[in-house]
Amino acid sequence: MNVIEKGHGSNVKVAISTTDETAVRNLTGFVAYIDPRHTHNANTNEGVPRLDVTRVDNRAIGTFEGAEVWVKPWAIANYA
Repeated sequence: MNVIEKGHGSNVKVAISTTDETAVRNLTGFVAYIDPRHTHNANTNEGVPRLDVTRVDNRAIGTFEGAEVWVKPWAIANYA
């Protein structure tokens, strides 16, 4: 998958379906964002969950080849 071509590489975003999230996360070169629902507990070196008030079907999950990957409710499954 090549998402940046011909010099148009500023702020590229890729929208994927929730059904494709696992496959995209397993791509070589995918870099996942740290889950925003957790905060770091410096005393125990473990994550501390906090309330997430965002939509689970509309969120950025990481980057791939310089593009930010978003799960979107309107994205078509298996489109890539």
